[in-house]
Amino acid sequence: MRSSAVWHALMGVALTASAWGQAIEDRGNAAPITNRWGEATTVRLRLEETTIQRARPGRSYHHHPHVIVADGVLYATFSSGRAHEDDVGQEVWFTRSTDKGATWAAPRVIEATRSIAADGEVCTATGLYAYRASADAPLTITAYFGVYGYAQDGLTSEGGRPPADAAHVDTRCMAVQSVDGGETWGAAEKVVDGVVFNLGPRPLANGRLLMPANATFAYTDDPTGLRGWRVATLPGVPPGHVDDSAGFQRALKIDPEGIGYCEGSWFQTDDGVVHMMLRTPRNRLACTQSRDNGETWARVRPTAFTDNCSRHQFGRLPDGRFFALSTPDPEAIGARTPLVLALSEDGVTFDRHYIVGDAPATPPEFDGLFKGGRYGYPHLAVVEGVVVVVCSVNKEHIATCRFPLALLHDVHD
Repeated sequence: MRSSAVWHALMGVALTASAWGQAIEDRGNAAPITNRWGEATTVRLRLEETTIQRARPGRSYHHHPHVIVADGVLYATFSSGRAHEDDVGQEVWFTRSTDKGATWAAPRVIEATRSIAADGEVCTATGLYAYRASADAPLTITAYFGVYGYAQDGLTSEGGRPPADAAHVDTRCMAVQSVDGGETWGAAEKVVDGVVFNLGPRPLANGRLLMPANATFAYTDDPTGLRGWRVATLPGVPPGHVDDSAGFQRALKIDPEGIGYCEGSWFQTDDGVVHMMLRTPRNRLACTQSRDNGETWARVRPTAFTDNCSRHQFGRLPDGRFFALSTPDPEAIGARTPLVLALSEDGVTFDRHYIVGDAPATPPEFDGLFKGGRYGYPHLAVVEGVVVVVCSVNKEHIATCRFPLALLHDVHD
């Protein structure tokens, strides 16, 4: 962990450790966003479930799933490793579905990530983006992934990752593109230095692309999503902050009250305000806002939206309603169940709850660092009236479920 003096030098001002946290969070001004957990009426959905990647000996870690839809086809990526989370040799794999998530192609590695992983680095799936330059141009699928290595003196005697998020070197976001639906991929290109993003880019109302990490949020007006990325941060984040899991742990330890934010996901209301929801160690999500399309961000405010410390996804359904996909039970830390889709008409009160899954947590089948959680890092896409959700199970298997979007209409009325 960097010393406080180093952080203060980076900021160019004399701050105490607690002042660094105060600079980021507006503790006395809570945001009104809530899910009314424990009060809202819930409906259990009837849905179809399937598993698209199973753990096996020697390849027993799978996590960080993402899914998008383009031209009626679902595309998904996830991280794949030998045993431990974010260990050297971790790759990014890809699959697709042409029948609205009923069946999936056998997942395959994205070769550029295998080459990087073979050099002793870590590749983490961070999202997908689809782009077509013109009506007669091929659809381009871009897969984003974070990359870093471990310092040699931080590796275990077997050459694996240390048992803590530390000693990262050369952190960066990279991307590869495919113009044939993921059959082949081009060479990897560096997109942004010093960041491992949480989710892939999505367009704001004005067309600008916004891609969130932990305390860093990047934006570009390049419609291809490859170039022109500019980085904005939360207020108080020092220059030079490396925004990956090791950077998060350093920031968390600096403040004695344990302030820490990670894994942002956003939605934009009709007034143009972008609301970035952030995971915290407090069993409640926090929120920062941007009123200039991601160029600057306000101090973080706590919310009453409950959470059990897992990645979440916020967005809007095709009919304009706001959604939050998360595991919101504050008492189920580590279990990551139940999985709930919460809807809102105004982007403030997410009080229409649909149970996507409530199976109990079970022990992992294979040993590995930081494994567990029944519905890990859920992510959804809507294709031709069908909602498709992907998640990891114990960070070992990649599972999906699907149900008609129509089930979310007027069920509570």
